[in-house]
Amino acid sequence: MDNVLPLVSLVLESRNEFLRALSGLSEEDCAKKLPGLNTIAWTVGHVARGQDHWFNVMAQGQAPDAWLSENYAANAPTSNPSLKEALAALKRVNERSQGFLRALAPPDLRQVPTTRSGRTFQDEDLEALLQRCLMHHWLHLGEIVAIRSILGREPMNFPGNQATRRQAPSP
Repeated sequence: MDNVLPLVSLVLESRNEFLRALSGLSEEDCAKKLPGLNTIAWTVGHVARGQDHWFNVMAQGQAPDAWLSENYAANAPTSNPSLKEALAALKRVNERSQGFLRALAPPDLRQVPTTRSGRTFQDEDLEALLQRCLMHHWLHLGEIVAIRSILGREPMNFPGNQATRRQAPSP
């Protein structure tokens, strides 16, 4: 039986939905810069960097993903990565955080993660960071769906079938 906390299950499922939003898009689609919007490829890396910072660096004390640090450093010029590079970074981040997230117990949610230098993320505990991650996924998933529409790509419904999700837990 899977004893993953419900909030963690939602985060893991939102990761799947985020990836589903990318299905059927080409590297060219994901590199298109539309007025007032970031590219889809940039957005994928941005989402990966947030999760890396919150769950790997702060919560687990790991070193940040080197590629993300180079391409998404604070105050750095906007990068234009390939979708392939951004997805590889997202995969690394997800793999590094998956076990940690699945092992969380209710008391763990009250912990306030810190960086090695002792900084917190707005004094938020793990529960708040998980909620922030959910909102961050869905905000950018909506952005990707809008760009899909502008590009004339196949429309998609979000969230996906929840009955199916309950039958097949997220990996």
